[in-house]
Amino acid sequence: MGDDFDILDRVDNPRRNRSERFRAQSLKLRNISLSEEGHNLENLKWAFQMSQQAIHHDFTNGEAWIELACVVQAIKSDYSTRELLEELLTVLGRYE
Repeated sequence: MGDDFDILDRVDNPRRNRSERFRAQSLKLRNISLSEEGHNLENLKWAFQMSQQAIHHDFTNGEAWIELACVVQAIKSDYSTRELLEELLTVLGRYE
């Protein structure tokens, strides 16, 4: 019975649903970009924005943080993985 409540809670939470939609869009755009020859940077930029929006809507979504890290790694931008981890720890209240 407890498992059913957890599933219903996830389904009924509008912020989590929105976060999942943004994360899925980011994943789709990242995969499209990486499948193209020359790695389309424009799609990666969109994926970066989508993954940031996913975190904005539900910062507790671990998959959204992982997606953001994958996009950052694919872009190879100035926004490093270290900065991403600092942001995560700041959100969690573990970094000063």
